[in-house]
Amino acid sequence: MEQPSVRDLLVNLLASLIWAIAGVVAYRFVFLPVMRARTALSRLLPFDLRGKICICYGLLPPRPGTVYYTVAEGDLAAINTADSTLAGTYGRSRVQTMSFYSTEVRLGEIDNLLSISGPKWNRVTEVLLGRLGSPMTFNQTDGLVVQRPGSAPVEYHAVRRPDGDEQTCYGFVCGGVVLTPTGKEQNVVVCAGLNTLSTYGVVVFLTALREQYSFRRYPGLSPRRIGKRWGIIIRVESVSNPNTSGPVRRPVDPDHIAIEVIDVLAEDDFSQPFVYRF
Repeated sequence: MEQPSVRDLLVNLLASLIWAIAGVVAYRFVFLPVMRARTALSRLLPFDLRGKICICYGLLPPRPGTVYYTVAEGDLAAINTADSTLAGTYGRSRVQTMSFYSTEVRLGEIDNLLSISGPKWNRVTEVLLGRLGSPMTFNQTDGLVVQRPGSAPVEYHAVRRPDGDEQTCYGFVCGGVVLTPTGKEQNVVVCAGLNTLSTYGVVVFLTALREQYSFRRYPGLSPRRIGKRWGIIIRVESVSNPNTSGPVRRPVDPDHIAIEVIDVLAEDDFSQPFVYRF
């Protein structure tokens, strides 16, 4: 039997190498983008497939005697979770993270914006809720208020343990396309809650949608049903060390919280844009 020549071996090796490179390229630029675009998360979020995505987060003011702004522990966990989720869905190079101070000065230039934390600590959230015409806002008595047009307002409050820690709290995620003062369209999503635990829980909920390729589990979230502006009310319950009345550290682990969708708001539930003041 004739042995293959060195030339034949080199040709076969080169052909195998070309096929391997072609496979990697096809996976990176064809298969992966298609799979990312088919997840429930990417179909729900209004972000386009090309522009940069900015994660905007709130800041706690300096404590007495200090000059440093800080980020609440639950919000920090939410930021990190959102960053890894969006990077895995849209690509690392497209995702950037900024405080609301940095975001405010260039708010009209950002095509895709995710704002984390409520209007008390994040003024960008305040602006976006008004531009969305959101039926979900916060009042001054630590309540989450849902006001559908023509309906009585529904109010949600956190339920606390005897030691003061939150046992059950509420948050929401809403999104859609808004117009900036210059008339530019902007794709926005807001994740906020009555406290940092519920804000974190909302982001964890979005992360779970990244692993699903249909809305079978949440049929009310289908984009065909909710339209171009939508909102989801979520109940977040702490299940870490539930049988004690002693101090319980706020959980920042998805295994320590239970999440339940309790209401879905479609585009018809939103109003015209307004100026929201917390």
